[in-house]
Amino acid sequence: MKNITKHILSFLILIPIAIGISFTANAQVAVNENGNAPDSSAMLDVSSSDKGLLIPRLDSTARQNIVSPANGLMVYDTSTVTFWYYDNDQWNEIRNGTERLTATDLLQNIPSEPNFDCLSLISSTNLSRSPADIAYKDDYVYVVNRGSDDLKVIDVSDPAAPVEVGSIGVSSFPRAILLSGNFAYIVDSSDEDMRVIDISNPYAPTLSDSIGIGLDPLDIAIIDDYAYVVDDGTNSMFVIDISDPTNSEIITELGIGNTPTAIANSGNYIFVTDEAANDLKVIDANDPQNPILIDTLGIGGKPSKVAISGNYAYVIDQGSRDLKVIDISTPTAISQVGSLGIGRTPNDILVEGNFAYIVDQWTEDFKVIDVSDPTAPFLVNS
Repeated sequence: MKNITKHILSFLILIPIAIGISFTANAQVAVNENGNAPDSSAMLDVSSSDKGLLIPRLDSTARQNIVSPANGLMVYDTSTVTFWYYDNDQWNEIRNGTERLTATDLLQNIPSEPNFDCLSLISSTNLSRSPADIAYKDDYVYVVNRGSDDLKVIDVSDPAAPVEVGSIGVSSFPRAILLSGNFAYIVDSSDEDMRVIDISNPYAPTLSDSIGIGLDPLDIAIIDDYAYVVDDGTNSMFVIDISDPTNSEIITELGIGNTPTAIANSGNYIFVTDEAANDLKVIDANDPQNPILIDTLGIGGKPSKVAISGNYAYVIDQGSRDLKVIDISTPTAISQVGSLGIGRTPNDILVEGNFAYIVDQWTEDFKVIDVSDPTAPFLVNS
């Protein structure tokens, strides 16, 4: 009996060695293939030359049903296809880097409960007439300009002193820009195309590709290796394979309405505003070659822009002059849960944390909306 016990203990001792787990006296753990001890600064030290770390994967409902999540808790959300971490009594999304940002992204590092009493302009730079859209990456702002028909690159590493460092002529009427990896994707309603610009060197952007799209392309979203472009002229959404940025290819076209104007995505679901149909459309893009329209919601007079954050879509409507909040937790049955009058001509929107940021063309101001309770948004400052 003693010999059997001894063999069992010996076997149990050998298990951690066989699977590459090392322990130190203070309960530090190393998981590796070489038997190295854990780094002195880490409680858990995982290393591999050909494998990664896989954290828990939950859909949005399961994530939100976690009881008393600890600050710093992290999961991969299979509904939004993004990572989320818990902090300051709320879940925070880590975006995948392909969503188009707006000028207000310069405020993306503000705390979740900032004091907007100090809101003020700290600098400006001349962009010539009619800047149309903006994106941000690694201390550089990329602006497409209808007046100068070009893409301008602005160094904003010092926000108090922005400097233009590069530019490239792109088209005669650029409408929207989106960044993905080392490339900028620009749609132009006059030249009726999408241009791909290599921005690996922000000081010298170069044209990599261009592809004709529809009759009046207005906006773009990107999911993985596919670009989705809404076109007002053909009332369609085009799906473009951009796996090779030097050779983009249209793979399908989906008729979706009367005047599709803006597009955004949450995971593999796409949300499109339609100004003529006065609705928000939901498209299932899990199969990029066969996107399917799965729901529509009538929402107002002229829905023109949409932003997604968590389980909500935020739509600005120039007809009813308001912000509408749409619950998209069930993409096949979306519903409006809140609204707020915001001004005469709201032009663009960004949602970060508990706040929505809106620029208004008519009132020429910048509005901050508290959306911590999506059913009752309210104006904080402008």
